[in-house]
Amino acid sequence: MALIYSIFAVTVSSQVRGGKQETLCAHIHGPTKPVNLTITLEMGPEKTTILEQAVDKDFYRCLNFQV
Repeated sequence: MALIYSIFAVTVSSQVRGGKQETLCAHIHGPTKPVNLTITLEMGPEKTTILEQAVDKDFYRCLNFQV
């Protein structure tokens, strides 16, 4: 059976805490066209990009980041 839809998932703790290290996982399965994945942490007026990645095939990555 051919996959008609792409599947996108990003997981991270629901309660990130300042000064702690957290883990984020991103998964894209079966992209039908190239996509640019950008994951940004927003706290108040500050924005920090955690991951920027061009994706054109199945992708799975977990990484640690400092809050």
